[in-house]
Amino acid sequence: NGKSVYLNTIQRVFGGASNVSNVELTAFNDKFQLIYLMGKLINVSNETKTDSKGAETNFKSVVAGDPIQACYKGKDFIQFKPRCKLF
Repeated sequence: NGKSVYLNTIQRVFGGASNVSNVELTAFNDKFQLIYLMGKLINVSNETKTDSKGAETNFKSVVAGDPIQACYKGKDFIQFKPRCKLF
């Protein structure tokens, strides 16, 4: 549909996977998913579900560019300032 075509075009314009993440809003409360925002220019979320309990704080931090903490499984936490815009 038109939304998918638009989002795919946005991803290509920004250089594909090296500059684009696909973390859903509901995953903003998952420390293992937030790490995928690090170093990305945009985050493209195709669907937004309403059950995003606990994700609001990190969502606000990402939008404001405030530092967040995330980690890879089995690794220490990393604090970083996300610079990505949300689509």
